[in-house]
Amino acid sequence: MARRQHDPQVIDDQALVLHLKYRSLVVHTGCGHAGVINIVRHAQRLTGVASLHALLGPTPRT
Repeated sequence: MARRQHDPQVIDDQALVLHLKYRSLVVHTGCGHAGVINIVRHAQRLTGVASLHALLGPTPRT
């Protein structure tokens, strides 16, 4: 798995992470400026759950 790439321009970001019993993670991004891949990988590291059931919320265009 690739390492998370920190963007020094992103000071703060928020996301809601839910672990569904007997399933996997649901991640709802706030603004998503840290990048949805970075947000999901961070949620996976925090929870120890590798699988993703759903990703919700805005994703910024680059």
